[in-house]
Amino acid sequence: MNDCVICKIINGELPSHKVYEDENILAILDIFPRSNGHTLVIPKRHCPNFSDLTNEETSNLIIAGKKILNAIHKSSLLSQGANLLLNENEIAGQEILHVHLHIIPRSANDSVRLVHGSRLDKNKIDDFKIISENIKKYLN
Repeated sequence: MNDCVICKIINGELPSHKVYEDENILAILDIFPRSNGHTLVIPKRHCPNFSDLTNEETSNLIIAGKKILNAIHKSSLLSQGANLLLNENEIAGQEILHVHLHIIPRSANDSVRLVHGSRLDKNKIDDFKIISENIKKYLN
């Protein structure tokens, strides 16, 4: 995709700090990190959203993400945990429409604040049965 910032990074048209690369995946440090080591794990094929990935691409993304997460935990970043985050579409906070997995290393007393909405009151949710049945009818 010509105007995709991530595709330009993959194609070497824009600079990046590569953490990992194989034939299917590129992982780079986020240029606006939430914490030290904040990494983006990216499929090389342009794909706007996680739901658009093939099963094989999904596996590649998750396996590479796990490999990178394990390396972060072993590194000198003193990571005691991590947030793994995938945003789907602009309404959910996706700023670049090329799927990417955020790995955000965490440690005690860090200043990382991820936006979380308030929980729905379970007594005010319409009907769990209707919602679950509606989702299940679209599962393959």
